[in-house]
Parts: sequence; structure tokens; C-alpha cells
Amino acid sequence: MKYHREEELKNKLNHFFITQFSLPEEDYYNRLDSEKIISLKMALSDINNLLTMKITISFINWISEKFNISHTSREKILDEILATKPSTNGYDIVSNEIIKLIGEVKCNIPINGGIKYGSAQRNGISKDLNNLLYGKTKSKFDTNDYLKFMVFLENESVRSANQHYIHLSKEFREKIIVVDEKTIFDRKDCVYLIHINFIN
Repeated sequence: MKYHREEELKNKLNHFFITQFSLPEEDYYNRLDSEKIISLKMALSDINNLLTMKITISFINWISEKFNISHTSREKILDEILATKPSTNGYDIVSNEIIKLIGEVKCNIPINGGIKYGSAQRNGISKDLNNLLYGKTKSKFDTNDYLKFMVFLENESVRSANQHYIHLSKEFREKIIVVDEKTIFDRKDCVYLIHINFIN
């Protein structure tokens, strides 16, 4: 059967609406005029920020349980994070409550449904690892006294891509500890890489 770009896009969009939102089987694609497409594009432009927020909240819940952070301290950390605009410079997570920690939340998904990151994704991870370990350029924030975390979505392809990244990275290979149930958080000269499921 001959490839037809519009048919493929139409089928993907309709399948998404029907399966993900339990909508009746209809042709939603043909209901979209230019205004609706623009509205959909604007709504989806925030999808990365939404995923980052969900993962961040789940990570704070995990940290609170792991380090026995009180409910009051947990709420204070969350309030500070939720009051920060997505485009703000700095680390995604900074806390001095009970434990000192900083973190970057990464929403990287391997390109084309694969198990490896693209070069731009790898460069972004490397930049954030460098910032966690050595501080950000033009910032007086000293990372040396903080536990450092890089947080990813719990996903099989993401785990595979992270393993591949670590294997390739001569610069950071020895500075990354992939968190598991046996991990002891006693080093501030490395980055703890953790995979988190987000909870609604």
C-alpha cells in the first residue's frame, strides 16, 4: 500500500484520542480547523513542563520517605518548587530541609522509540551533570555541600538509553551512581541518577 502522509497523521491522531481518552470511534482529525490545531499545539507545548512537574513531585515524595523528612518540610520544598516558573534559571530542585540536595529533572525519551539518546539529548545531560558537579557558569551557588541527583522517568527505554550514555561517557562514567534499593547516599562528589514513576 502506497504511503500517504496525511492518512498516517490522521490515523495516529484519531487512535490517540480514542485509546488514551476512551472516546468513541470517530474521525477527530477532520474536525480540526486551523484555530483548533493552533490551540492543540499551544496546549501540547507545555507537555514537557507537565511531565517535569509530575516527576519532580514524585521525586520529592521519594526523598521525603527515604530521608524521613517531615510532612511540614516536604510541603515547604514542594511549595518552593511549585512557585518557581519553568523557565527560571537554576536547578530544578534545591533543598536545605533536613538534608542539602540539588537536582535536575530530565524528561528525555530516546529518539524514534529507540534505546539510545540523540546527540542533542546527550549534550544536554552532559551539561546538567557538569552543572551539578561543578556549579553553573555565572552562579555563586556552591554545589560541594549538596547531595546531587539527576532524575529520570522510570521507563525501560529510558533506562537503556541511560546505560548507553554512561557507557559512552568517559568524562562522567565514574561520577554517576545509578540508584537502587541498596544505594547509600554518602557521597557529594558524584551524581545519583534515579528513575522515578510519577504518581497522580
